[in-house]
Amino acid sequence: MLDSGELSIEPIIAEQIGPASVDLRLGNTFLTPRATNGVCSMSEAPEYEEVTADEFVVPTRGFVLATTVEVIRVPNNLTAFVEGRSSIGRRGLFIQNNSQGILFIKLGVGVLSTSFTVRINRQGFYEAQWPNFTGIVTGVWSTAGAGDAQITETF
Repeated sequence: MLDSGELSIEPIIAEQIGPASVDLRLGNTFLTPRATNGVCSMSEAPEYEEVTADEFVVPTRGFVLATTVEVIRVPNNLTAFVEGRSSIGRRGLFIQNNSQGILFIKLGVGVLSTSFTVRINRQGFYEAQWPNFTGIVTGVWSTAGAGDAQITETF
């Protein structure tokens, strides 16, 4: 699709292209919500402050919209998803199992209830700290439809 021009990502280099994804690079324009009195209106669009910088630190419990270096054009018959990743190395994870089932977590891929890194009981949590873990975190519940968990990364 990239070769035919049906899907366009520019500028792009070969190292960004994976078997089922494309790594995008963070741009230098960020939008942060303007301070409110704690009340958000669902009938009005939120106001943002634009920041242009080569480095940006997301405040604790903060929210930021960011641009990418690449401009992406997706045809009408496709859907694209952007997901964050921790290739810079996270300092730790905090995982809260909010479900009624047992949550099995693996630091990597291929989690099973018989092959996992940690087991988190219902309503339990797990905190891990390590230097430079850049892999995928996967999970599976002990019962079907039991899933509700929150994962917070620390950098």
